[in-house]
Amino acid sequence: MTISAPFTRSIAATAIALTPFIALANQHYDQVGAAQYELDQAYANGDVEKIRSLVTPDHVAITSYYPSITTTAEQIASMKDANYTVLSDGDPIYRTIGEDDDVVSITVTKSYSGHWGDREMPAHAISTSIWSLHDGKWLQSFYQETPVSPAVSN
Repeated sequence: MTISAPFTRSIAATAIALTPFIALANQHYDQVGAAQYELDQAYANGDVEKIRSLVTPDHVAITSYYPSITTTAEQIASMKDANYTVLSDGDPIYRTIGEDDDVVSITVTKSYSGHWGDREMPAHAISTSIWSLHDGKWLQSFYQETPVSPAVSN
């Protein structure tokens, strides 16, 4: 197979044209990843004000250890009964949602030990969170975590 010079130039031009967008997406991913880390630490440390500062007012979460779809207020109220350790986090997968690069999802594998209230934390799980940019700050609006077998989480 022969690739013509005009085709090669076209591919190169497209790559050059997309470079600023790729750099912007990577910058957003770094910022969202840092915000996710801060939020995880806030939950682990029971830092209620930090949690509230990193989620949208209508934030909800779905996990195997919450009794149902929960609001941030419900999650915070139940934190006093949590005792867990995050044993490991996998490499995150970032996806930009929409055309404006202001909504990003993060999917990551997690491994826990411990409990949240009377429910065991999953030994292996996959979580997805949705983050959106609000006045220059990334806020989480949705979090879902699903227990999986170890083979799926690796």
